[in-house]
Amino acid sequence: MKKQILNLGRVLSKAEQKLIVGGTDPISGSGGGSSTVIQMGVCFVNGRIISVPCDSLCPNGTDPICA
Repeated sequence: MKKQILNLGRVLSKAEQKLIVGGTDPISGSGGGSSTVIQMGVCFVNGRIISVPCDSLCPNGTDPICA
């Protein structure tokens, strides 16, 4: 089934949909050749959204929301 993107109402074909992959590209370190995948989550602190790694706590001590 074709899905509609909110970007100007464009409809992606099945082949184009398969090309969309999110969250799997590793974040490279300091260019040393080793790469580590870091899953990021969000925290809501004082009405603001803060991005933090999923394996750490939010600044207010709660757990981040991770996918």
